[in-house]
Amino acid sequence: MGGTATLDLRTWERTELRPSPDEIAATGLKEKIRYDWNPAFHYSYHDKDTIYLGNNYLMKINNKTADWKIISPDLTWQQQRAIIGREEEDSREVGFHSYGALFSVNESRQDANTIWAGSDDGRISITRDGGKNWTNITDNMPSGTPQQCVVDEIDTSHFVDGRAYLTLNCYGRNDRAPHVYLTNDFGQSWRDISSNLPTGPAYVVKEDPGNENVLYLGTEFGFFVSLDQGGRWVQLRGNFPTANVASMAIQERDMEVVVGTFGHAMWVTDIAPFSQMNKDVFNRDVHIFDIPTATKHRIRVKYGNTIEEIQGDNYFRAENPAYGASITYYLKQATSSGSVDIEVKNSDGKVVRHFTGSGNAGLNTAVWDLMSNEGAADAMPAPVRRLSYEDRHFRKLVDLGDYTVEIEGQSKPVHLRPQPVGAKNPTGRIN
Repeated sequence: MGGTATLDLRTWERTELRPSPDEIAATGLKEKIRYDWNPAFHYSYHDKDTIYLGNNYLMKINNKTADWKIISPDLTWQQQRAIIGREEEDSREVGFHSYGALFSVNESRQDANTIWAGSDDGRISITRDGGKNWTNITDNMPSGTPQQCVVDEIDTSHFVDGRAYLTLNCYGRNDRAPHVYLTNDFGQSWRDISSNLPTGPAYVVKEDPGNENVLYLGTEFGFFVSLDQGGRWVQLRGNFPTANVASMAIQERDMEVVVGTFGHAMWVTDIAPFSQMNKDVFNRDVHIFDIPTATKHRIRVKYGNTIEEIQGDNYFRAENPAYGASITYYLKQATSSGSVDIEVKNSDGKVVRHFTGSGNAGLNTAVWDLMSNEGAADAMPAPVRRLSYEDRHFRKLVDLGDYTVEIEGQSKPVHLRPQPVGAKNPTGRIN
């Protein structure tokens, strides 16, 4: 285990990064290397050519040259012991041999020399000088913290050096409770932020890159959001299943979160509204969150004779997001009609589209399909020549430019751009 490699998609050249046993032995290291099934791995925030790979030690690897070095002592509790009654020369190799290995590693986002590491047997360590000296900070956890659990995730703050978040997974020790912690002082003290979470292990925690009070959490029973650094958690439902969320990544450019579930697929959702939430928002009767730039592009339609249909279920394509501009808004109270009127105006103030959205208390989302009122009503002038479905759809859309969305007296701008065309995307296709 611990296989780690780079793959050049242009040449299909694969470079193995994990040091071989012979390379490790040549360093004079006597202790055998132990990797977890999912070893600790981190791509440096500060150096695009550096990755960190964890076994019972932490390795710093150049992902271009494959040069490597060990930058830590054994960061586990080193609990492997000989099994009494077994005749093997080394009975420590009997059974699950990878126990006692690093499971999580992360850097400070402010200081490349500060690195955090957690092991599958519950040890938590930190270095603040790039690995020259390490400190065991496990004993600094709050009284009553379970021992020897898997340090499933360590996430570091985008805002404060020394702030980190940590989850302990203890189900292997018959402990089904969630264990989530926060430190603001490099692990010298920790605060339990599990608060109102339901029973079930917590696996992965992430801090919002735009709002230090907003946290996202993956648990045995779904995806949770906190707006007050873990003081209170709310389950994000919608069409998301109640499933084990074991992995999570935030795409900061588009402010979307990607989560991986155990057996219920991968999911993507927009988290930009959470990043904009504060007390002022919730004190308003109506609030429209910033509307992401929308892209006017041609769609592709399958007519039943493409390679996808020929292959049947062998060909998989995930569902695309709804076409158009996604509008998220908050209502303090539900409307009496159960809906709200939404108007879209052009730069001259003319209403180009009117439609309705849900009027529920709390968060609501509506999608403007970029059509004008005439386009939506299919009242466009007849074309001179026959048009394909794609062209018939495209002509119903409004012109590129700047628009304003209005809901219940509140407004927000939205920009409509053309589909990107460039060296990396010469055809301009985005679907």
